[in-house]
Amino acid sequence: MTFKIVETTVSSAVVTAGTFTVAYPENTSSGTFAGGNKHAAWVDTHQYLYTAAAGEISLSFGASEITVTYNGSTTIAAGSRINAQLDILGSDDQAPGAFELPIATVPLDVYLIDLGAPVTADPNGVAESQTVTGVGTAFDLDGILVSGGEAIMDAPRALVGAWTNTAVITITGEDVYGNVMVEVSASGTGHTGTKAFKKVTEVTTSATITGASVGTLDVLGLPAYIGSAAYVLAELEDGAAAVAGTLVLGVNTTPTGTTGDVRGTYDPNTGADGSTSFKLLVVLPDPANRGIDQFAG
Repeated sequence: MTFKIVETTVSSAVVTAGTFTVAYPENTSSGTFAGGNKHAAWVDTHQYLYTAAAGEISLSFGASEITVTYNGSTTIAAGSRINAQLDILGSDDQAPGAFELPIATVPLDVYLIDLGAPVTADPNGVAESQTVTGVGTAFDLDGILVSGGEAIMDAPRALVGAWTNTAVITITGEDVYGNVMVEVSASGTGHTGTKAFKKVTEVTTSATITGASVGTLDVLGLPAYIGSAAYVLAELEDGAAAVAGTLVLGVNTTPTGTTGDVRGTYDPNTGADGSTSFKLLVVLPDPANRGIDQFAG
């Protein structure tokens, strides 16, 4: 990652959900910061670094200035000095061997993402068809993927659910890096998830439901943040060029229970069967970027 620092002093107090503006650093514009998600703001009177990844601030890049929305709970006093740290998508310019690049130039490295040979999707691999009674009641995790009370996927995958009676289900688990994550369905009788779970630890319901099951889809989670479809150079199936699958870009705004995956997902054109391997040839401006923080409830 590469950062630009700009300082401002707020002339009036900034309350929760209030805003302040900062000027663009020299030789930059809104396009300079497209795709960056590690923005932060140091407030001297708080002695605290507020980050966009944690949802403590959000930034809007306008034509002539940057508007920062403050989501902290403690009012920023008038006269406070703020240093805004603006993230430019790309490799760490402080890494060993780094050198000064020309203006408006970002290094890009090519990587091969190996998604393995995932097993066939199982629509009830997390929870077999069952009745779940009462608000907040947990499903019995009894699918074929369950061991020790937790469903563990062979690869991070999106989930699917079906049930009778209108309800909202809440799925809690972990991503491929062990970070807690939560997904919430819409109110209805089914759910097609967009977040890639490596582990499911709990599924609860908002109402009594019958015939309820939860399992996996062919939608595979990416290990690194992909912010543009143009960064995917090739899709490979068993080492050969593949028919295009479906790429969903990583979420770059404060996540909720209903937003997509923070790194992105890939649904191969060929269904997973436990033997077909899938790989993506990609450019990663920031290979260490694992996306913004997961929504954990």
